[in-house]
This record gives sequence, structure tokens and C-alpha cells, in this order.
Amino acid sequence: MRKLSIFLFAVIIIVACSPTKKAKKSKKKKDDTITTVVDTIKTPEIPKIPSVKDPEIQNILNQIAANELKFTTFYSKVKTKATIDDKTQSFTTQLRWHKYNKIWMSMSIIGIEGARVLINKDSIKIIDRLNSRNILKPISYIQSKAYVNLTYNDIEKLFLAQPILINKDKLELVKGDKENLLKSYDDRFATIIKLDKQNRITNIFITDKLKNQTLNSDYTDYILLGGKYFPKTRNIKIVNGTKNFEMSMDFGDLDISKDLTFPFQINPKYKNE
Repeated sequence: MRKLSIFLFAVIIIVACSPTKKAKKSKKKKDDTITTVVDTIKTPEIPKIPSVKDPEIQNILNQIAANELKFTTFYSKVKTKATIDDKTQSFTTQLRWHKYNKIWMSMSIIGIEGARVLINKDSIKIIDRLNSRNILKPISYIQSKAYVNLTYNDIEKLFLAQPILINKDKLELVKGDKENLLKSYDDRFATIIKLDKQNRITNIFITDKLKNQTLNSDYTDYILLGGKYFPKTRNIKIVNGTKNFEMSMDFGDLDISKDLTFPFQINPKYKNE
């Protein structure tokens, strides 16, 4: 898909937690306890709401954008389950997020950190402790692991249940008794967004007609957080030909008021990839 890639979030988690080795209990080394705050925080470029001709559709887009969770920093512990083809891994993800700037994750199995990830607009960095390697890649690396090519902004939108890959010039509203649909299409992409009667997104389904791949993302368990509706549960599925990627995420211990650091130190003893 265009510059789009997963939960992208999905991409990153799966890349770091592919179960190639089992976690073993061990004492923490001094190298693992060093913390560094990465990147200078810059003034973010806030995405603009698309401008469309149909006033009813424009009103819906405005309502969706108005309900987007407002925060500078976001913290959560996420119960995560990811499957690539026939390989499944369950783990706990500690998520720290500076909106419009970076997403930091620490993935643990039975309380032992297996991987640490830092994503920003240009790159993805992974410390893979299970396989003693540092993965330092451009953000396009996500495409090769998740079968979809998302930008950093797309990843944030997927986290926040906001529209992605919509063509503002070809948007159609289909009304139903219990839900409404926003349909968008062009020569390559077809996007269907399901909305409840409060104009909260419950599903995003995208088809890439050129590459025969789809992305399906469900959003459930909406709660009020910071005065906005936020879906605690996400289920994402990406299909590319015979390849499948699925991920479920259940957000807990939510906090949008913490002062956060983003500890990330490359281990010099690990192999760089």
C-alpha cells in the first residue's frame, strides 16, 4: 500500500517479537540499565482535516477529528497477541508515545524484556534481546515485515482510530439503521470506514487492488479518556496473497498526563542489521 504500513504499530511489534528464541530468565546486565532520552522534540506538524464538497460528509469528518484523543504524551500497558502466518506470540507491551514525534515500546514475555522499539517519522530502531541484534532501518522497513507500507502518520492514525488512505475527491456516505459507511476509492485503493451513530470509527478496511492485499482494523470497547472516546481494543489483520498478519491489542493503565522519557541505548555487543 502507498506510504501506509501498519498498526504500523503492528509491523513494529511483530518485527521485534518474532519467536525465534525463547525468553530465559537472567540477571540484568549493566548495559541494559542505561537510559538515554532520544531525539530532540520538535514542533509537530498537525495533520489537517480534508476539505470535501459534500457538507454532510464534511461534518462527519469534522466530528471524527474533533473526537481524536488530545495529548502530548501517552502511556499504556498493552496485552498483545500477534500472528504471522502460522506463528503466534503473546506478550505485554509497555507503550510510551510522544504525539507526532515518536513511539517507544518495550515487549516482554513472562516479565522479561525481549525487545525494545523506537519509531519516528524517518526510522525504526529495534533492540532484539532474544537474538542479540540491533535492527536500525528506515521506516520503509515496516513494509517488508507487515506486507503493507505505512507512514509514521498513518501508524498514529491507526492507533487513534482516525481515517487513513481516503480520497477527499471521491467520498461516498452510505447510511444504515445501526451504522454508516464512508467509502473512498481511486484507481488503486478502495477504503471503507464503518461508523457508529456517534460517528466513532468501528472498522477500517482497505484494499490495494494493484498488489492484491487488504488491511482490516476493528475498534471496540470505547471509553472516555481526556474527554474523548478512545477504543481500548484493536484487532488488525493484513492479508497479502497467501501471507497473513494479525494482531490484537488491549490497552490498560492508560495515562495521558505523565512526564515520559524514552530510554534507548544500542547494545555495542549485539550484531547490527
